[in-house]
Amino acid sequence: METYRSYEKKGLSYSRICRLFLAGALLVWLIRFAVAAVTIIWLCGQPESAIQLTETENAYRFDMILGYAQCGWEHLPGGAEIVSSKRFCIVFVFFSSITRELPVLLLLGYLRRILNVIRDSHSPFVSQTAEYTGKIGWLLVLTGVFGKWIFQMGMGLLVYHQPYFVNPLEFSWIFAGVIVLLTSDILRWGCELQEFSDETL
Repeated sequence: METYRSYEKKGLSYSRICRLFLAGALLVWLIRFAVAAVTIIWLCGQPESAIQLTETENAYRFDMILGYAQCGWEHLPGGAEIVSSKRFCIVFVFFSSITRELPVLLLLGYLRRILNVIRDSHSPFVSQTAEYTGKIGWLLVLTGVFGKWIFQMGMGLLVYHQPYFVNPLEFSWIFAGVIVLLTSDILRWGCELQEFSDETL
C-alpha cells in the first residue's frame, strides 16, 4: 500500500510538472500568435516604402513588432519577382500563423485537456483521453498533408499571382500523427478493458 501511495505521489508530481510546462508553452504560443496578429495590423498601416525586405543567402527577412521573420526560398517560386514587399510580408505572417502557430496552439490545448482529465479521473483509460489523443493525431496528419501546401499556394497566388507548390507533404508530421492515432486506439482498448474490469469486480 505504501509503495502504491509513493508511486501515486510521484505520478502526481510528474503530472504537475507537465501541466506547468504546458501552461508556459501555451503562454509562449499565445504571445507568438498575438505578435503575428499585431504585426499584420501594423504592416497594413505602413507605406510600401517603409517595409524593408532583406535578401540573405537562403531567405527573405523582414522586421516584425518583436524580432524578425524570414521565409526560405524553398517555399517560393524560383525566378519569380516580388511585386509588393508589403503584400509579401502580410501574406507570409498570415499563412505561417495559420499553418504553423495555430496547429501547435491547438495541440498544446488538447494536451492540457488530457492532463486535466487524467488528474480528475486518476486514470489515463477514460473515453475523453482517447478522444483528445485522436484529435491530436488527426491534427498532426492534416497539418503534415495540407499545411505546407496551403502556405505555398497562398504565397504563390497572393504574392506572385500564380499557383505554386513543391514537395507539400511533411512526412515527420504525418508519421507522428499516425503514431498518436495508434496510441488513441490503444487508450480506447484500455478504456474497454477498464470498464470490463470494473463490471467484473
